[in-house]
Amino acid sequence: NAVTNPRISQHGYAKLPNGLVIQWGEGSAGESLSWTINFPTLFPNACLAVNVNERNASGWGDIGGGNYAITIYGASNFTPSNFKVYCVQNTSGTNTVPVGPTAFSYIAVGY
Repeated sequence: NAVTNPRISQHGYAKLPNGLVIQWGEGSAGESLSWTINFPTLFPNACLAVNVNERNASGWGDIGGGNYAITIYGASNFTPSNFKVYCVQNTSGTNTVPVGPTAFSYIAVGY
């Protein structure tokens, strides 16, 4: 049993013999709170999980006074064809604001 029809590229996927599908990609978030990201291929049944990460450390900058702005990513609204990525920046420990543009990567698992 082998991986069938893999697409090995910047935005790709692999279909495993047991029906599990792993997809990955990257993008750039604009200056709104959320964006819809389309998968490279449809999951046949459902997307089970998505992990989103900052692609570079530019969101961890010193904003003065020993305070650091930390960029926080999240994903929700999984469908077989897409998901929503959310990005905010915590600038004071209690204040979060939409941030962009920032680069991100993701990996998704489904079947």
